[in-house]
Amino acid sequence: MSIDLSTKKREFIDVLYKQVGVEKLYLDLYFPTQIVDNMSVFVYVHGGGFLWYDKSIVDETFRINHTSYKNRLLEHNFLFVSVEYRRDKVDEYSCVEAQIEDVKDAIKWIKKHADALHCNPNNIGLWGLSAGGALALGAAYNSDSLYTHTIYPHISSSVSYVIDFYGITDIYSYYNLRSFTDKSDEDKETTLDLIYRHTNIRVTNEQYYKNVKDIADTHSPLYHVQPNNIQVSIYHGTADLQVGYEENALAFYEKNIQHGNSIVLYPYEGKGHGFWWDTPEFYQQLENQVIEDVLIYASMSHKDI
Repeated sequence: MSIDLSTKKREFIDVLYKQVGVEKLYLDLYFPTQIVDNMSVFVYVHGGGFLWYDKSIVDETFRINHTSYKNRLLEHNFLFVSVEYRRDKVDEYSCVEAQIEDVKDAIKWIKKHADALHCNPNNIGLWGLSAGGALALGAAYNSDSLYTHTIYPHISSSVSYVIDFYGITDIYSYYNLRSFTDKSDEDKETTLDLIYRHTNIRVTNEQYYKNVKDIADTHSPLYHVQPNNIQVSIYHGTADLQVGYEENALAFYEKNIQHGNSIVLYPYEGKGHGFWWDTPEFYQQLENQVIEDVLIYASMSHKDI
């Protein structure tokens, strides 16, 4: 790892954290101006339907001003990390499985290099958006034992908290197969292509639907909720047509409550996926609430050490 913090350089882009065959996976590191020991870590997991966008979206300033979130946490001496993951079909196993494993391995890489990064390996939080929410929650909730291709088998991927923006907690629900017969031929093809790219399964009959559900449920955080010490905040619009509020955010919240876990749900009435087309005041209030949650959760993690 070639990171020299003795200089004034505070951004390190495309730092290799993992290689799978010939494919190299990178993350971006953003350090505060003043380097201190035992820094809290905040890991950003981008969205994009498990297939699109990349880690550079963390510098996007449109609507949800990612850069402002990042800069405000840097002012509080956080190490901010934006992580890349595989975004295409993996021959040996499903795309979604590979992606959760990648996020877990990014967490493990941070822990492995905690001393060099001047960070606290026991104070790591995740921020996932949409599909990134599924990956962040999957990395936090799903057992490491499910992901046997990891290159860091002896390091735990445990984290202290997760901030979830309109994330998918029940992956199978994302395909909306209950209304599949009512879709247009074009929408049917789009759905079937998504399923294939996510799971490696070409759906042709009901048995294949069952196989898809088996894979989706295996990696959906909704089905891995057990009593835990993870702090979670969910931000989700009740009118979300892409990632249904009730079957994802609400179901996940209620299941955590049943297990006595610490979770907060912010249901934004009438708002759709991505919180698009809203007022500057809304986006500022949203940002302020997230920063408040992160600072509280990070301070709680420090006290636990």
